[in-house]
Amino acid sequence: MFLLFLALVAIGAVNVLAPHWIWRSRYEGNREDRAAEAQTPPAPVTLSRLAGMAALLAALMLLINGL
Repeated sequence: MFLLFLALVAIGAVNVLAPHWIWRSRYEGNREDRAAEAQTPPAPVTLSRLAGMAALLAALMLLINGL
């Protein structure tokens, strides 16, 4: 249970603090034409942050219930 807690905290923190990095590493990692780098669209960044907050909330619920 503690391992699940740590995984949720790690995933949540990365998604909340660096959603642009997550999006770029996932979708622009294999692009060959990096000269014309586009901006990160706002919808995936917002959804990534929301998913991170949900993961942190789940970790908090685990912590409250006593791991």
